[in-house]
Amino acid sequence: GQHEGPLPLAGRVIAAVSIPVVLFQALGILSAAAFPGLGWPRWTGWAALGVSVLTLVLNTITPSPRERAVWAPVALVMAGLAGYVMIVTMGRA
Repeated sequence: GQHEGPLPLAGRVIAAVSIPVVLFQALGILSAAAFPGLGWPRWTGWAALGVSVLTLVLNTITPSPRERAVWAPVALVMAGLAGYVMIVTMGRA
């Protein structure tokens, strides 16, 4: 990445905020896939897909070659699978 050693405070805060964001993305997609016990509105799955695509774009345009090499493929798989779930479950309420 951009920083050697530990992240500065701002980077740590962003990393900490990303944890619940990724958790809610996962729950939104699982709910769209009719996972038992989750009955979230369908828009949460679409929002999760949107965040996944945005993450993919940001990881693709990062100036850091290391981050791009590691996180762009991860983000591509996440966005692809989220898109797959949302398309396959399109006819569900």
